[in-house]
Amino acid sequence: MDRAVRTWLFLLVVLQGLGAGTFVHWRGAYEAARAEAVEEGKRLLFLLAGTSDDGRKLLAAIGKDSELTRKISDDYVAVIVIADAKANYPIELYYTTKYPAIFLVDAKREIPLGAPCMGNASFACLRRKLLFTSTGEHPGAEGR
Repeated sequence: MDRAVRTWLFLLVVLQGLGAGTFVHWRGAYEAARAEAVEEGKRLLFLLAGTSDDGRKLLAAIGKDSELTRKISDDYVAVIVIADAKANYPIELYYTTKYPAIFLVDAKREIPLGAPCMGNASFACLRRKLLFTSTGEHPGAEGR
């Protein structure tokens, strides 16, 4: 396991330990997370992270927001994949060159629910999509 992946996993464990009560359980295997979401009747929240600090900052911001973590935990199965980790996921469905990128997905049909949240605006976009709309889709144009 390379250093970047170990750093991400450590950060996830620390952030989850800091949260009192509700926290996001991030899965690391796409297909297993998708199967779990289908089985539980939930949507999939897919975070495709690069190796920059932006992804770590996004995870920290999500971990500190109890309202957002509760929404994710209640309605989504969350999975994180580091772009350079050669993980197995349908790259054609989640192709991007801008990281971090968050895709909200209908797990059963495996289709994205609207435009992804990308780059530095990911946290604000995710908050808008999950907390201010009932469908998880951005009420405005692209949601970026």
